[in-house]
Amino acid sequence: MSQPIQTQLLMRLSSLEDLTPPILPQGYTLRAYQESDKESLARTLNNSFPGMGWSGEMVGKQLAGDPTVTKIFVVVYEGEVIATASSRYLQDKHPGAGYLHWVGTDPAHQGKRLGMIASYAALEEFRRDGYAQAVLNTDDFRKSAISIYLKMGFTPEFSDDSHSERWQKILAQLGK
Repeated sequence: MSQPIQTQLLMRLSSLEDLTPPILPQGYTLRAYQESDKESLARTLNNSFPGMGWSGEMVGKQLAGDPTVTKIFVVVYEGEVIATASSRYLQDKHPGAGYLHWVGTDPAHQGKRLGMIASYAALEEFRRDGYAQAVLNTDDFRKSAISIYLKMGFTPEFSDDSHSERWQKILAQLGK
């Protein structure tokens, strides 16, 4: 008997006021994605999300070519994309909120808050576009990402009957 597919967890940042991003470490640059970043971004997404099979073509079609994705932010080190976050709008599902999308950091550069810095750039984009809130989806096993989202002020939402129990378990594991 196969396991039922679990819905992703939902988190919400209820206010985009008073955002305080960490300082970008020396040698790193935060900027908007450029088409020439496709292959480098695909490598970072593969390193961040093993088994997803990202390619430059997939980045071009499914991320950069997605009309709901308005901006892809990248952190670059020595010419390579090593962290990313995207701003996306899904008003049919999340009216009045921006959707933080595909946040990832190459494991070789983790611990420097680079994914958080890229995420704050997307949050600022939402605020500039007139949105007051942000949402994101994540998976139960992404404990380090969930911990970072909690530090940023995101809170769990229960959008599925299974979420209350799942969030209780995750928060207990994180000591929250």
